[in-house]
Parts: sequence; structure tokens; C-alpha cells
Amino acid sequence: MDKRYRSGLEVSIADINTPHKFHGKKGFITSPQKIIRVEGVEHYFRVIDIPSGSRSLIFNFGSDKSQPPLTPALLTLRVIPILSALCEMEKIINGNSVTEPRIVAITQQSPVNVSMIGIPEAYKALREDIIPWRRRHQKEIAKLNEKEKKAEIERKKAEVAEATGRTEKEIAEAQKIRAESHRIEAETTKLRFELKKEQVEFAYSLVEKIAPDANHVERLTLFKELLPHVETLTLSDSGLSVPPKNED
Repeated sequence: MDKRYRSGLEVSIADINTPHKFHGKKGFITSPQKIIRVEGVEHYFRVIDIPSGSRSLIFNFGSDKSQPPLTPALLTLRVIPILSALCEMEKIINGNSVTEPRIVAITQQSPVNVSMIGIPEAYKALREDIIPWRRRHQKEIAKLNEKEKKAEIERKKAEVAEATGRTEKEIAEAQKIRAESHRIEAETTKLRFELKKEQVEFAYSLVEKIAPDANHVERLTLFKELLPHVETLTLSDSGLSVPPKNED
């Protein structure tokens, strides 16, 4: 029976003409594919060859039926900050002499999959610590993202109302809108502060795990360097995930 597998799954590369003959190399499915059964066991796929040691990052920006197109703007705003944060984390953990990490493949069907090499320690922290933290705080993160968007909308509405208000009634309405904007902004600031506190505690626990033998001063230095990148990775709305460990 044919079966459909998602993109990003690592597979053995087979000769398309003789699908039972495997080359012993590895690749990744570039889009959801049907698995063709050969002699009841073997399968073959349309794949791209990925270097060994690569790490797969999955970005899910919507449902399977409503993924936005992969544009330069989307990459700049929601993908590149994640990749940059991971690269910087790797340099901090392994030292600045580490070989520059690089992207070896980007595929988009549903969802976007980025394969990178050169980020083993940062990827380990992402899989074992950062993504589990995101899952535990996903409700708070979603609420904060929603509040921030709403606060921005109300702020712009207040600016327009204040700029165009002429009559007494219009000015009073503008003041009412501005008051609502301040209320939402205060709620947003409170949520942001509560999550920031959680982030700080999490970042320090991550430092203790990464550098168990470091002294207090060394840990504080590492903490200050890692914190901005931990913030990027924990609060991003990029739908970031990684494949199950046995598929990576």
C-alpha cells in the first residue's frame, strides 16, 4: 500500500530506475511524497543529497492548506533571525574559532524546511531545552503575540483619531481610544515582563547545563552573551520545530 511521508524526513537514496538498489547515502524528501513499495519492503523518493551532520529546522507558518509563499520578506523577518541566533549560540558555546555554520538546503512545500551544518551544540540545546520550554509556555507566548498586535492596532487608531479629531465629540472619542490603547499596552507590558522573568531563569539554567564546571563569573559572562539569542528562539512566532530524534 502506498503511504505519504512529509518533507524533511531523512531517507536512503535509491536509483530512480532501479528503486530496490540503494546507494548507502542519505538525503531528505523535498516535498510530501508517496512511498512506493518494492518487493514488499524497499521504497524510493524524490530527494536531495544532504551532507552528513546536517540539522533540520522546520518552520510552520500556518496550516497545511494555508502556508504563505517563501518570499525574501518572510525569510528576513521570520527565518533568518532564528538561523542567526543558532549560529551565534554555537559560536558562544564552542568558541569563536568554530567553522562558520552554513545552510545546505531550503525546501518549501508544507512546511518550510532548512537544513544546516555547523550547529551541533546549539541544535542540541534547541531540541532538548528550548523547544520543550516553548511548548510549556505556548499559551503565554501566543497571548503575548496577540496582545502586541492588538496594542499596535490600537496605538495607530489613537494616532489617526487624534490627528483628525476636530469637533468636541471627535476629540473625546480620540481620548477614549488613546485610553484603551494605554490599557492594552499596560497589559502587554505585564505579560512581557512575566515571560522575561521566565526567560532569564531558563537562560541561566541552560548556562548551568552547557558549562557545568564554569565558575560564577564565567557563567554570568556566558549568560549575558546567550540571553538575547535565547530570547529570539523562545519568543519567535516562526512555528519552529525539529524532526523527531530518530528522523534527524
